[in-house]
Amino acid sequence: MNTKTLEYMVIIAEEKSITQAAERLYMSQPVLSRHLKNVESELGTPIFKRSSHQMILTEAGIIFINNARAILHVERQLEKRLEQMRQIQTESLIVLSEFYYINFLINRILPQFRKRYPKIQVHISPMTTTQTKDGLINGKATMALFTTSNLHSSQFELTPLFTDELVLITPKNFHIHYVSGRTEPDWGCLKDQVFYLHPPGSEFRRLEDKWLDSVGVSPTTVLESDSFSHTLDFVYQGQCCAFIPKEMLVKINRSHVQIYSANTPRRFYQVLAFPKNSLFKGPALALAQVIIEQYKYFVQYMKTGPIH
Repeated sequence: MNTKTLEYMVIIAEEKSITQAAERLYMSQPVLSRHLKNVESELGTPIFKRSSHQMILTEAGIIFINNARAILHVERQLEKRLEQMRQIQTESLIVLSEFYYINFLINRILPQFRKRYPKIQVHISPMTTTQTKDGLINGKATMALFTTSNLHSSQFELTPLFTDELVLITPKNFHIHYVSGRTEPDWGCLKDQVFYLHPPGSEFRRLEDKWLDSVGVSPTTVLESDSFSHTLDFVYQGQCCAFIPKEMLVKINRSHVQIYSANTPRRFYQVLAFPKNSLFKGPALALAQVIIEQYKYFVQYMKTGPIH
């Protein structure tokens, strides 16, 4: 016996008439009568006394209807709670982002978005590139910001926001010399150097490994961090070599480092990503638009904002 049948019985009790109950329910009288017959058959006792003018509850019927009303009340409360939860979910946006872009999201993008939707919650979760992609695939996020060197994807719609390249920085007292008659530096001197790289699973780490592999260097000692600011501190102190985005050169203290570019630039894109065939509307669409608008100023922000 489902809750819809319970509702039918309650309405018959309220109307005291099969005919009027059927009209209220927009169903035929014979169909409603069959529902009543099935209920009484299942219970093994009548729940209504039938007279020429009205349907009157029996003692068993009174007990049945009271319990039916209680069950229906619980169902309505449950549905109300579920609807509230659905409403909360629709009024919350989840953005996954690599660590490099978190500061810009918080300081430039969220303030602009809150001007339009002050009551919408935006949850920002810093993750590696792999984690952001997995989160999108598994439906755990509205959209994501991550680094990629490939703008073609079978799983995501990718909107490029800006492009940059990785450059190598070494302590000021460490020089990579050019061999006479060659246009490339002697990268072999890097083999015994300590490198500060991103953790595995990030696109930056993939690009860093590719950079090193292209010059035949496999570091024996590697430190790992998601933060370029931590990396720079170690390079300034003469403790390691590292890679940073070229646009960050405007912020670093050049008197403490040497800077080298690869003969073949290791370029990357920062992209806004969401699953294929996603249909953004309302707040989600507005947030995507704000992200695209604000990233026009990312390079300028890098010149004045903090390094991460």
